[in-house]
Amino acid sequence: MDPRVVEQQFRDTVDVMLPGETVELAFKCGRDTTVLTNKRLLHVDVQGLTGKQVAYLTLLWSSVSAFAVESAGGWIDRDAMLLLYTNLPGMECFRLDLRKSAADVMSIQRFFSDKLPGAETLAPAPISDRMYGIADQSNTMVDIFTGDSRQIDAAAANHKFHTNPPILQNCETVEMAFKCGRDLTLFTTKRFITVDVRGFTGNRCLYQSIPWATVKCFAICTAGVLDRDAELKLWTDIYFDPPSGDSTLPCPGMSFLQQDFRQNNCDLTMMLRCISARVLKLPSGLPVCPAGEPLSPELLLPTPPDRVSNISAAGSWFTNDKFEVDPVAVNERFHNGVSFMLPNEFVVKAYMCGRDMNVFTNMRVMIVDKKGWTRKSVEYRSFPYSSIKSFSMTTAGSWDLDSEITVDLCNHWDMATVKIDLRNGRADPVALNNFLALYVIGACNSGADGGNPRRLHPTGSGIAPPGAFLSWLEGSNYEVPLDEAERQLQTSPPLLLPDGKWIWCGCTTHARILFRGFVLPLLCTQQHEW
Repeated sequence: MDPRVVEQQFRDTVDVMLPGETVELAFKCGRDTTVLTNKRLLHVDVQGLTGKQVAYLTLLWSSVSAFAVESAGGWIDRDAMLLLYTNLPGMECFRLDLRKSAADVMSIQRFFSDKLPGAETLAPAPISDRMYGIADQSNTMVDIFTGDSRQIDAAAANHKFHTNPPILQNCETVEMAFKCGRDLTLFTTKRFITVDVRGFTGNRCLYQSIPWATVKCFAICTAGVLDRDAELKLWTDIYFDPPSGDSTLPCPGMSFLQQDFRQNNCDLTMMLRCISARVLKLPSGLPVCPAGEPLSPELLLPTPPDRVSNISAAGSWFTNDKFEVDPVAVNERFHNGVSFMLPNEFVVKAYMCGRDMNVFTNMRVMIVDKKGWTRKSVEYRSFPYSSIKSFSMTTAGSWDLDSEITVDLCNHWDMATVKIDLRNGRADPVALNNFLALYVIGACNSGADGGNPRRLHPTGSGIAPPGAFLSWLEGSNYEVPLDEAERQLQTSPPLLLPDGKWIWCGCTTHARILFRGFVLPLLCTQQHEW
């Protein structure tokens, strides 16, 4: 429909348009109308036999996490489709069917590319002409039936999807590309794209786009002895509500994505560096590489042949019984052995747990999980501190000798909560709790000098244990003097940040709400069930 006519009709009849709001695209299906403005999606649903009852649904662009368009097929199914994935409960996906002869799917795809990953502002990135990649090879029956992707030349994929079909923006560049049968996976400067070719003729294609800002956690799992496939896992903030009362494991939808790769035909180390640069953030809160800007050339260099096998052997470097390991040694191994950490990233704390390892850097939390009895399959799971909604510390008790750190993330699937056990006497939970506070809500988030994580030290034996604070806090709810509460949490235990001040003891600081170790940053605006 003509957007100018639709906008004038809305202003003349119901007047639901805001001042300065303009209609950019409009679609009509029977009595219903879907309008895409510069501020929102407005869906008008005419209900009832008489049509007097009308529902107006508004979906803000900030609530849309990802989108997909599907082109029309052959003579049987001639309808295209638009899918919008949101982070709203009860509305995981908004679907709009489009008639092939009355809607331009590529124009709609470009419209949402400007709204979500970012508007068309830059010239084509010059790095596209010297992108590294592997020459495409013919498909084998094994690849088609196993569903394993192989790495292909990124420059060739960049040229193809700028021309036919033109799904990429002019300022957008393909940095890594993978192919499995007829399907493709693209890592661009703005988003993660999957191209699913459907039907016998291949005319029907689903183009799925996930901006890098939607990815909240990612992992690379190397191949093992029996399972020869490597895996890429992505966790997003797209809402998923599992059905209640269902004993079977539900499908995660778009909250969790997984892709298999042939380990011998893809560079896992370069893939991990590429995703890390797009998802992780600096201590100041800014992205390591903002959307639309190309990665530095050294991040896209192929892994040297003598280091290719190190990504599967990294878990065997630290096999002693220490529970808190030297971060300098871990940093040396991850930079010079595996080479998947970013140039300005360093390890601050590292903990061993059996044969697994938990690593805390200045940009992320990394869980190194060795799988299988042979330990040859290693999973590197990472999430930035910006994905943390809340965290809590549980000290050791009389029977349970382990302390525990619990972290809640912006994911609705199996990465919604992460638990880290610490052996009492072998690791300092208070120091780790303060480290998370610095990076989630404190000075490291604001770039202040006081947030230097290298100045973090263990709490020591001369400081009162956390139990002293609990005994002081016993009794009914009542308001206590702020200076007394501040003095308590600076010594027993030292949980308050250097610049932390109390607003109200219940307990609330200027940066977080604290209930006996449970921390909810005030920057978190999502509702949480206590």
